[in-house]
Amino acid sequence: MLTALSAACGSSTSAFAEVDTSSTGFYDYRNGGEDWEATIGNTVCSSGKEQSPIDLSYYTAQPSTTIGIELGDYASPTMFKNTLAADKTMETNWDVDFPGDTTASFVRTNNDGEETTFEPLGIHIHTPSEHTVNGHFFDAEVHIVHSSATGGLSVIGLFFDRKAGYDADNAFVDSIFAAYDTRDEADADKTAVDLSQLINDKLKTTDIWQYDGSLTTPPCTEDVKWNVISQVQGLSHD
Repeated sequence: MLTALSAACGSSTSAFAEVDTSSTGFYDYRNGGEDWEATIGNTVCSSGKEQSPIDLSYYTAQPSTTIGIELGDYASPTMFKNTLAADKTMETNWDVDFPGDTTASFVRTNNDGEETTFEPLGIHIHTPSEHTVNGHFFDAEVHIVHSSATGGLSVIGLFFDRKAGYDADNAFVDSIFAAYDTRDEADADKTAVDLSQLINDKLKTTDIWQYDGSLTTPPCTEDVKWNVISQVQGLSHD
């Protein structure tokens, strides 16, 4: 297992859709988040000490036999909450909701051996990846955002790539597009995102990076417990 030595401040060069939210105002990724303080008055995003994403490395990470994540039942269906439209310069950031009665959860063990249980809040799909590994971006990165009973946040991050993974159909990704096609239907008629095609016994959770970071979008809240799985998932070129 791997645990990152530190969560260095950094800004993402990833491309995303513009976002308009009532709580934070308008922001976009044209400048990699470097203008968020000026555009929405958020100082944490620019001056925080534990800002995500970061560049992860096999060479500077500190090996650990203590850290880990134990995944529970993620078979509950998930639905699109909203889809943020892309323009000519931005990719699309998709947001997926978990139902209120989900039984999904995971137990996170940190480097001190402390265990905390987290339940999922939602899924975000970013293209290209936000984190890099040894400076390399992947085609996509999925973030499963979780909260503990005390309100602490933790994110499971997974990479997807046509080369570093495998060039073949991915059942989880296929379910994403199927759900996207029914996003405007009534809830009863929506197709679910099949997370069990991703969170299952084939997922290697023994090699991960753990570090203390932040949310990657405003309000850029810090003390987020990150768990980035090194195993890269495949994508089809089609």
